[in-house]
Amino acid sequence: MNAKGNILSSFVWKFGERISAQLVSTIVSIVLARILMPEDYGIVAIVTVIISLCNAFVVGGFGNALIQKTDASATDFSSMFYVSMLASVLLYFALFWVAKPIAEYYQQDILCPIIRVMGLRIPIAGMNSIQHAYIARNMQFKKFFFSTLIGTVISAFVGIWMAVEGYGPWALVGQYLTNVTIDTIVLFFTSGWRPQRMFDAVAVKNMMPFSLKLMGATLLDSFFNEIRSVIIFTKYSSADLSMYENGKKYPNLIITNVNTAIGSVLFPAMSNMQSDISQLRALMKRSTRFSTFLLAPMLCGLFAVAPRFVSALLTDKWLPSVPYIQITCCMCLFYPIHTVNIQAMNAIGESGKTLKLEIVKKVINILVLLISMNFGVLGIALGSLAISLLSTWINAFYSKRFFDYSFSRQIGDIMSFLLMAVCMAAVVVICDSYFQFNNWLALGVDILIGAMVYLLCCKIFRIRELTDLWGFAARIIKK
Repeated sequence: MNAKGNILSSFVWKFGERISAQLVSTIVSIVLARILMPEDYGIVAIVTVIISLCNAFVVGGFGNALIQKTDASATDFSSMFYVSMLASVLLYFALFWVAKPIAEYYQQDILCPIIRVMGLRIPIAGMNSIQHAYIARNMQFKKFFFSTLIGTVISAFVGIWMAVEGYGPWALVGQYLTNVTIDTIVLFFTSGWRPQRMFDAVAVKNMMPFSLKLMGATLLDSFFNEIRSVIIFTKYSSADLSMYENGKKYPNLIITNVNTAIGSVLFPAMSNMQSDISQLRALMKRSTRFSTFLLAPMLCGLFAVAPRFVSALLTDKWLPSVPYIQITCCMCLFYPIHTVNIQAMNAIGESGKTLKLEIVKKVINILVLLISMNFGVLGIALGSLAISLLSTWINAFYSKRFFDYSFSRQIGDIMSFLLMAVCMAAVVVICDSYFQFNNWLALGVDILIGAMVYLLCCKIFRIRELTDLWGFAARIIKK
């Protein structure tokens, strides 16, 4: 299979993995949201923030260093596996020790056992990150599909059963841990990779500069993505945090389905092209356009139907989360540019430049956060939106120099999709204002109208990405 076909096939499997997993996860989250109280979500949300920061340290650089290295050997994989496992185990014991002080600080005794149990995710992630690196490097994304789907389905049953039995926040903990554990076990038997009894300190030393810089950038990004949740939990309440986190969840599901799938395939693909800048630039443009073509209508559509969506699926107790859904939709619109620029920089080994950009963004982030936190949770969310828009431009700072692909050219490449999606959302909002029938029926009609308007615009303006998508779907069906 040629390189283009291999990349497209990898994306399809990765996209299929995210779609199937997130479809199940969405259904489960809706069921759990109807059973559990917002306070239950708030407790688990703050613990998830802590675990996410630890995970960023474990998975932020070790696996990606193996993907980026042009001649990574079996010894390199085994060596980085042992380094990753050592770091993750030490990090877990540190988290175990600080769990009690954290619970005492927030005056929430339940935080201590939940942190210690959910923290088991960290050493599991230490192994999982190397498995993912091996599969991504070899572009075997089909294996991700089955491991993720099996883990998601089994964890869904666990979470729902625990919620029905009255375990409260522990239902979310059970679902979370079961998912990653099953995923790792399945990959252990299907990936074809096993750690061997070999260790090369020189190889680890050579990969560490790239790994540590990328890890630093990932940690900074994760910390500032999660710091708002910590402030909301500390300054306001667990119920406020649950509304904020729930508002971020559904737009982020869309991003996970499309943008994360593309980003996961892009990094190994770009790493293979790092010596051919013109080819890499062409891939950047195709990826940015195609991901925006898919993302823009979904995000603008969710923005338009957010009140109907929450009322119909989650019940009216979650209606305060609507503004956060809409703000997050606006933030996510430019994520394709963010992903493509960062992945391209890392692919050519410029993780140091990525770290510098992250430092600049975070300094600005601190200033905006210090101001916005005084204007309530909504002020914090709006400040996050402002930072996201500015960060999109900052992330493209080096693209003109390294790839001759400036920020203005990138915006120009996706502008048609953004305009069509905004027009579609406006039509949906206008039509929805006249609907007086059942929320479920109105939501279905809104989605149908939105899809028809966007597809009609694509046909009128002869959008190439739609033709390519139909053509690829036809080839898949014939096979």
